[in-house]
Amino acid sequence: MSVIPAAESLPIASGRPYLSEQERYYFASQWQLIWWRLRRHRFAMISLWFLLALYATIPFVEFLAPYELRSRHPEYVYSPPQRVRLFHEGRFVGPFVYGRFLTVNMETLKREYRDDPTRLYRLQFLAAGEPYRILLLPDHATPCALKTHTSDPVPYLLYDSTGDRSGGVVEYTEAATALSASVPAHELMARLVSSG
Repeated sequence: MSVIPAAESLPIASGRPYLSEQERYYFASQWQLIWWRLRRHRFAMISLWFLLALYATIPFVEFLAPYELRSRHPEYVYSPPQRVRLFHEGRFVGPFVYGRFLTVNMETLKREYRDDPTRLYRLQFLAAGEPYRILLLPDHATPCALKTHTSDPVPYLLYDSTGDRSGGVVEYTEAATALSASVPAHELMARLVSSG
């Protein structure tokens, strides 16, 4: 029966115990063995850094995504991924994709999507997303001068990303909202959810 010598009893070289290559593997933890094996594989290291970069984007995914979580485009439900192109008719245009149109193969009854080279869609970084509206309002009016709740109409701000629907009000202050007309709550909600 062999006895494993303690690390302190091994020969010392430059202040640390000297371990042969075989002993180094013998005393290594499971994680060290995995890391050594991973580092020898070049493609695995590239994949590791790529995966870490993807995980680093997790806090910013809502900001980076061009569509909302529940957005659907039913007309392209079975459309395959498109090829990103750089040249159109022999001329450098930058990154873009062609438009698509749907045809139905009457023999197989399958949907077939074809590229439409007359429509070019340039790819943009941090492009504007889908339109949205935000309704900002307190639960009751509390003028700063009075420092208490009042029966005054509740000031509100309805922001629309597609254009100016503020009715001329450019800031959300007591003075600016006092000039705007009062709107019943059911009409305010109708303005928020209306499409036009």
